[in-house]
Amino acid sequence: MIIPTFNRSATIVDAVQSAMDQTHGSIEIIVVDDGSTDDTVVKLKEFSSRITLLRQANAGPSAARNHGVKAATGEILAFLDSDDTWLPGKIERQVALMEGCDKEMACCICNASIDNGPNAQKTDSFLVSGIRPAFDEGIWLNPAEVLSSRFILFNQVAAIRRDAFVRIGGYDKRLRLLEDYDLALRLAARGGEWGIISSPLVIKRNDTCGIGVECCNDRMAHAKALRTVLAGVFESGVIRQPQMRRNIRRRLCENAREIRSCELMERDHWQLRSIGVLMGMQNRAARYASRRLFPLAEPEVKPVRDSLHH
Repeated sequence: MIIPTFNRSATIVDAVQSAMDQTHGSIEIIVVDDGSTDDTVVKLKEFSSRITLLRQANAGPSAARNHGVKAATGEILAFLDSDDTWLPGKIERQVALMEGCDKEMACCICNASIDNGPNAQKTDSFLVSGIRPAFDEGIWLNPAEVLSSRFILFNQVAAIRRDAFVRIGGYDKRLRLLEDYDLALRLAARGGEWGIISSPLVIKRNDTCGIGVECCNDRMAHAKALRTVLAGVFESGVIRQPQMRRNIRRRLCENAREIRSCELMERDHWQLRSIGVLMGMQNRAARYASRRLFPLAEPEVKPVRDSLHH
């Protein structure tokens, strides 16, 4: 498993320890320091030979993860952000599901508890994404249809077969925002079934930004990153599923309106800013109406026992 990190001395020890506490019997832990200028590397010395530490000049989270994959020897890859943690059974359950089913299963995701601070209401990534799998653990039949209609947390919750990761070219090193969504879409576009686990096996902290991202809550930055991801996948020719193409085409139209609204809101003249605010409200209303007309797909999941020994 690979942990990319950049100036996360306050959280890196907890992240690495959660990887070491996994109940799966064989885990290779690779930490990639992406040019940290704090005492992250000093904190990592306590793990000594129990981890592999790689260091590189700052190149962003995608490049750091790809660097880690090149050094990894395992056939199943997992990624953990350096401000998040795994619960002890995370990897064991995912590997068991992937190995117990079709060897062509490229990926398995689980749910994650989202920590928004001590006074915030508890939630999880599946709830935020609006998905309600029918079983706690099963075979996910339509990942492309679901993922192309909304973002689902991916980096921390996924286990990916190495050959599938390599086949799609790994992370796009040009991306420093939504790089995990780009990877998930390209992986889903290959077709095939995934594994899915509804139990929250990850704790995702929302009080810090990802490595290489200075303004992860910036609306314009997010909208432009989403356009890059969606357009890149749409124009790449890798999509096999008609519904996936329709979903992405619809979202690109929504995204264009969102970017235009943001551009107007950043203008100096108050009237243009007001138009931008109004356009944003209209965009949200249009999205709501669209979801009523075209409901988002739910994950189609069958229990694991239906796939065993077939």
